[in-house]
Amino acid sequence: MFVVTLWFDLKWLKIWDFRGICSMMTIEEIQSEIGHLSDEHLSKVIAYAVHLKNLRDPESAAILKERLDDKDPEHWLTIEEFEARLEDS
Repeated sequence: MFVVTLWFDLKWLKIWDFRGICSMMTIEEIQSEIGHLSDEHLSKVIAYAVHLKNLRDPESAAILKERLDDKDPEHWLTIEEFEARLEDS
């Protein structure tokens, strides 16, 4: 288990592990490490990033909640449609 503390310039991340040892990683190093994660761990990282975004932006959180609560299949996207929209953004 580890805790990540962001520096405001987003060039470096300070990583504290469970032993209290601190190391520094660049964004590029973090991206490289994330690229090697299993699907399960990648999903957890993505969920955590969305959680952080929602904490900082209540409007985004409300929109996400509204979409997740939507029971109308006409409003749902397939994985392929979602990925296409993601690539376009």
